[in-house]
Order: sequence, then C-alpha cells, then structure tokens
Amino acid sequence: MILTALDHYYENEVKEKPSASPAARAIELGIQFLQERLLPTASVAEFGPLRQKEFMNWSRARFDHTPSTIARNLSVFSAAFRFGRKLVDVKDGFGKEFEVQLLSGAPDVVTQANAVAKALNLPEPKPREWTPTFEEFGRLIDGLVPRQENLFRFVMIALNTLARPEAMNRAGFAGGRFV
Repeated sequence: MILTALDHYYENEVKEKPSASPAARAIELGIQFLQERLLPTASVAEFGPLRQKEFMNWSRARFDHTPSTIARNLSVFSAAFRFGRKLVDVKDGFGKEFEVQLLSGAPDVVTQANAVAKALNLPEPKPREWTPTFEEFGRLIDGLVPRQENLFRFVMIALNTLARPEAMNRAGFAGGRFV
C-alpha cells in the first residue's frame, strides 16, 4: 500500500532528519489525496503516470500549488518507494530488530518541476534570484555536522572560488569528488 510505504519511509529514514517536516506535509497531502480520489488501501503499483498526473491536478486545484511544490511533494513519494525497495534494518516498538524490504518494485515518480509544469500545461518555473547573507552562510556552515566533512570541504571550496568549476578543480574538487 502507498500509505504503508510512506509511513515506513518516514519512520525509518526521515523522521530524525531536517527534511522531516516537509516530508510529513507531503505524506499528509498523500493521505488526503488517497482518501478523496482512491482508497487508503491503494497499492504502490497504482501510483503510475495517470495517478501522478491526477495528484498534480488535485494539488493545483485544491491548494493552488505551484509545479515546484508539487514536484517536491512527489519527490517524497519517489524517495519512499526507493527506500521501500531497499533491504533495511528496522526496530519495532520493543527494540527488536528486523530486516525489511517492503517493495520489490515501484513506478517511477515525476520529481522535476519542469515535467510537472508540462503535465499541467503551465509555464516552466523560473529559478528564484537569491543571494544569501553572511549570516545565512554562517548558519549553513554551522549546521553541518561532523559526519559531513566532505560537504564542509565542498562548501568552503565553493565559497572561496565563487563556485567556478575551473577554480574548484584546481582547489581539489573534480568530477563530484575530492582529489
């Protein structure tokens, strides 16, 4: 069931992460959609391209969501389905561990705002112009936990080279990894 996959993903993968709140909202919308348009017992296999387009239209009509918002919400479904296909170690309420692979397969889910806009016959979203303040940069750097050493290095190199690819390569970052 779709709801089982979403709950499994939230409880075992995202609940303790910074993205928990947006994921919870996307799951809440998924529950509303299923209650109104399908059945709460709808299977993951039923969330193919037609149902995804129906979700897009429903989100637009009911909440006036933009293609970017709809794509972000659909990305939670996609992540939940991918997580459901993994064999993961989970604990029950009593602390007992189990290996669980919830899904053997799932439909691909649209996660790009441009594709959502096309499906809804809307103009493609334009990127927002945003220049972070020094305080925002500071909060970003302070928010990196010790396990994110590579991300910290990447951020520092990007900031110090104005993210110019050729300068980043000379600074030690090439092809998506540190050299």
